[in-house]
Amino acid sequence: MDAQLQKKYNRLLEILSPYSKVAVAYSGGVDSTLMAYAACEALGPERVIILHAASCFLAAGTSSDARLLVEREISSNVEYRELTLSPLLLPQIKRNKQDRCYQCKKYIYEQLYHEISASGISVLLDGTNIDDLSEDRPGFRVLKELGVKTPYLEAGYHKDDIRNTAKFLRLSNCNAPSNSCLATRTERGVEITEHQLENIDSMERYLLDKGYQGCRVRINGKMIIIELRENDLTRLISSSRKSEIITFFQQHGYDRVMVDLKARP
Repeated sequence: MDAQLQKKYNRLLEILSPYSKVAVAYSGGVDSTLMAYAACEALGPERVIILHAASCFLAAGTSSDARLLVEREISSNVEYRELTLSPLLLPQIKRNKQDRCYQCKKYIYEQLYHEISASGISVLLDGTNIDDLSEDRPGFRVLKELGVKTPYLEAGYHKDDIRNTAKFLRLSNCNAPSNSCLATRTERGVEITEHQLENIDSMERYLLDKGYQGCRVRINGKMIIIELRENDLTRLISSSRKSEIITFFQQHGYDRVMVDLKARP
């Protein structure tokens, strides 16, 4: 680890070390993975609880993969709690209006706080970094309202800092594409259903199985829009299997299959 990155990581550990006990909001992505790792290093795994919110908004296998990563790469001794949540039971989330992301984040983090309150823990850590502040993140307002701690911001971490630190620490998801919940692929204003989310997950897994890592399949009426990373975008456009892929999506009920020419980061 270079000197500048080591300085940031040392600062992160300094920020975490005064807490007597903490909980980490853990998605399984690289941001929350490094946060959980650092919390265990700063405090010891016996003073950390890792909280994972499982729901129909996550792709199949996400929760099991997240738990396995903690056991293998962070600590087998840290307390891990998986909460099964049902966001579609809340009308303000199911109706999928402009404030859906805010309402969903609020619901999830309120449940996380409820989970840790009985254990006498008041500190909940989140993996928001400086680069997140430049994006439209309604959920960030929830963090401020509920008092969720964001140590990366205080330590000056950008996304690349997180990835490079995770790579140095040999965390296996250090280069994994950024992910988001399946609800982000739905058309705003159209009510979300579990069947719709399962359909999106199935279509994305089809592309993943063909090697298109980090893909997105967004629904817009009877049209779907495929989003890919730069190399995969070029590969798909030049592929001789385009007709096969188009047929697959049409069999799912979509008349038009579009590809966004703006590559995903």
